[in-house]
Amino acid sequence: MKVGIAADHGGYDMKQKIYILLCARGHQVVDFGNLSYDRDDDYPDFAIPLAREVQWSGTAPSSPCQSQCDSHRSDCCLRRSGGSHRK
Repeated sequence: MKVGIAADHGGYDMKQKIYILLCARGHQVVDFGNLSYDRDDDYPDFAIPLAREVQWSGTAPSSPCQSQCDSHRSDCCLRRSGGSHRK
């Protein structure tokens, strides 16, 4: 399944953990950001591109809320070129 994820600073750590979990289960994950922790980022900058992807391609959305977990990205997912998004 193709799954899109996005989060601002409040959900960044949880998004990273979800990214790894989904990849480990064989899903194609599209990360709409933020790709690094930035306490001044704004959720709509990431949620709007994710919503558009869901609307036009049928990607399943996931937008985690604030968490205290820490994790690293997996290499199993495709990277998206340009901007701060990855696929």
